[in-house]
Amino acid sequence: MFRFLFRSADGREIPAAEWLTFWASKYPDQRYADYDDLIAKAKHFTTDDFIRIGKWKDNAWGSKWRPNVAMVAHQIWLQAAAELPGIRVSDENAGAFLADWSERKYEDRYANARVQHKRFGLSRATTLLHFLSGGVHPIFDSRVRSGVKRLTGKSVAQTVEAYLTTYVPLFQAIAAACGTTDFRTVDKALFSYGKRRPHREGPGGDLPVPAAQRQKRVAVDRAALAKLRKIMAESGKTLDEVLEEIRLGKLTME
Repeated sequence: MFRFLFRSADGREIPAAEWLTFWASKYPDQRYADYDDLIAKAKHFTTDDFIRIGKWKDNAWGSKWRPNVAMVAHQIWLQAAAELPGIRVSDENAGAFLADWSERKYEDRYANARVQHKRFGLSRATTLLHFLSGGVHPIFDSRVRSGVKRLTGKSVAQTVEAYLTTYVPLFQAIAAACGTTDFRTVDKALFSYGKRRPHREGPGGDLPVPAAQRQKRVAVDRAALAKLRKIMAESGKTLDEVLEEIRLGKLTME
């Protein structure tokens, strides 16, 4: 049995259906504008469609769509485009599919001769499964994991097993609590809910922050971002992998 705490932007507890409508409306539809067209082709994906899915997931439009670009798994997306047209993934084979694709490795080589060894990762693998299933299987990325933690107070491990045995049932329970079968709207709401950072001031944690304190926090956030980028560059790990290791205490930001 799952217990959820649905909150508004100002920290008030609100009905689940209201939570769904409000947070889904905050989703950046313009940035992910290709989604509806792609999901409509779920049973007939072509090579070009899988390339579009890669660009959509990694936000790699224009000149960013090429090898050796940070945060763009160009080599593995090309593998997907070559191997997956015409493929169907049954519920029974979902685990094997995710284990295979999440662990696929690729290299980024840079002008200074530096080589980074990277994994495709579970977030991208679940994106493939999401589109192949016509939207039935939800995408499992750092944003929705943050959203789930805010709803439940608990984290979901970034593993194939946890995705299938914990996240998928939990996602379906959220949809049921909200009274909807529109899984895409639930995904949008979780994405937006996970993005938001509540303020610490006040009992509800959402009171306005003074300008001077806001500026200080921006400086801290920039420093933290620089540290994350350094860790990713040195380890060759994705952002989701680094954040998960920090959560588990395997890495620190010190």
